[in-house]
Amino acid sequence: MSGAAFAPGICPVPLSSFPTENWDRHCTLKRFEKRFILACTTTSLRRACSGGHYWNYAHRPFGSEVEGISEEQDYSGRRTVGVFWDLDNKPPVLVPPFDAAMRLRSLASEFGEVVDMVAYANKNAFTYVPPWVKEQRQERRLLDQLEVRGLVKVERPYICRLCGRMCKTNVALRRHFKQMHERERERKLAYLKTLRGKRRAKFLSDLAEQEIKYKAAARRVLVPKSGYGLGSELRRAGVDVRTVESKPQAADEALKKHIANCMNKGVECICLLSDDSDFLGILKTAKSKGLKVVVVGDTFTLEKVADFSFSWQDVASGKLFFEASLQRWLNDDAYQDDEGGHDEYGHGSSARSFQTPEDVETDDDHSDNEEGPYVSEIDDDEEYEEYLANLRWTLQQS
Repeated sequence: MSGAAFAPGICPVPLSSFPTENWDRHCTLKRFEKRFILACTTTSLRRACSGGHYWNYAHRPFGSEVEGISEEQDYSGRRTVGVFWDLDNKPPVLVPPFDAAMRLRSLASEFGEVVDMVAYANKNAFTYVPPWVKEQRQERRLLDQLEVRGLVKVERPYICRLCGRMCKTNVALRRHFKQMHERERERKLAYLKTLRGKRRAKFLSDLAEQEIKYKAAARRVLVPKSGYGLGSELRRAGVDVRTVESKPQAADEALKKHIANCMNKGVECICLLSDDSDFLGILKTAKSKGLKVVVVGDTFTLEKVADFSFSWQDVASGKLFFEASLQRWLNDDAYQDDEGGHDEYGHGSSARSFQTPEDVETDDDHSDNEEGPYVSEIDDDEEYEEYLANLRWTLQQS
């Protein structure tokens, strides 16, 4: 069953969700997750995600206007990237929200340093349960019934992530979690309300780490009371989730203002996840100021004003990690022609035109350390396509 692929909990969000093909990026995101958890224990989530102290510009004062960025500008640091997510238009589909958010961040980091990542949606987006989640929950309930009746053999016992207790079935694990850990947490929260002053601060600091462990374990066991944990999982991935009123185009207007504010603060690359044509105006403004524009969607609506475009389905599934690296490599200044222009795979390119890793044929004698020919030295089109295929294979293995 597809529901059994997730953790024993009904909420289909596993703890280890980032793909391990790229270990460098994997370790970087793990370090970010640790810093993010530490920030959550000391201040509110919104300050941790969207506070001004996360903006870091090595070559421009904070809050300066963008007068136009030329390709020949000498950067002392990486390009700054802002990621903007229209949740009403492009929610995660068939992919856990945490996985989708981390993969979107990984894609954006290929174009520079992500300094802001925000998502806007109305209240209905966080209470709605999509059909694929309902199907997985139904399969999980069916599997629980078969385990209780003994019709399905459990190869390994279910282990509680808090105390280490082993249970024969998922139903027994859920019962243990509610009777022991959920009640204990409620008692501690009730006791916290009775404290004041230094005693409250000390008890709260001791409770913060326990709360993180409890929520991590509860995600795998308990069902969210409302929705399927969309907001909490996106926040866990470092996304600043903001709720707007349930009015038409409310999220779009708020997202446009946020993009304009980031452009005024000096962000150098706009990464937008949406298919809404209402964002054409703000993206054209960004292009006129010399900013890079990256669009993630599925309907080609905003692709005509974008420097790079990607399929949201491929990004969420983790398919385009190596293709983003390939596009950035092809857009490097080292591959400009003698007149200063980019090659045909540079500006305005789309990852949809590239082959998938399964389509690339490689030789058994191929070595990762073998350097390929320089792009300008390749005259034949077939030889150039073969060189690109070998390069994609190398990026996939790295």
